[in-house]
Amino acid sequence: MLKIARSAVRAEDKLTRKVVAQAIRGQQIPLSSDTLTALMAQLREQHRQPVTSSRP
Repeated sequence: MLKIARSAVRAEDKLTRKVVAQAIRGQQIPLSSDTLTALMAQLREQHRQPVTSSRP
């Protein structure tokens, strides 16, 4: 799932829950809110972005 999420973030140039959730669910993979939260935490750590989803 992390690989799918990274690809989607790169393609959209946005690190948002919506982008990640759509990419994963688009692959017919069930995604719980808790799993999405954990994925977002990992992605943010790797991208060194603040917790908020808004970007300047």
